[in-house]
Amino acid sequence: MSASETKKWNWMRIALVISLCVNILVLSAIGTALIGKKRFEDAGGPRFGQIDAMLRALPDDKRKELRRSFREQMLNNRPRREEMRALRQDVNEALTADPYAAADLTEALAAQRAFREMQSARAEAIWVEIYSSLTPEERATFAEKLKEHMKRKGHKKKKDRP
Repeated sequence: MSASETKKWNWMRIALVISLCVNILVLSAIGTALIGKKRFEDAGGPRFGQIDAMLRALPDDKRKELRRSFREQMLNNRPRREEMRALRQDVNEALTADPYAAADLTEALAAQRAFREMQSARAEAIWVEIYSSLTPEERATFAEKLKEHMKRKGHKKKKDRP
């Protein structure tokens, strides 16, 4: 090959690589827009089963109020986070203790469970407060949206299962 053919070939390679990169970026943007839009729309909310359905069924203003309450009372509470961190450390210490004592691990896990139950009770109180502030029409709409979600997700009653 002559020097001019080698130069031409190098520029074609560079153009090909740049074109490939641009195509990948465009396809990624389209994929994210189509597939990921709903996923990232409510970023930060819980994503597990019935709780997610309940969140989506709430009116927008109540959903925002619920999230604000959770942040204030559950997530942004440093003493509770520190308490949970200490409970995790207790479990870790019980697991790595020499000699190992099953009773210590059982006690540490029970303390964690009690903490989670307390947090769950707080979360339920927040939910009840939000539901209590709904009008009868909003509650009816909420219940209907939950029913629709259950149908879409294929939830069946136990007697309907094979």
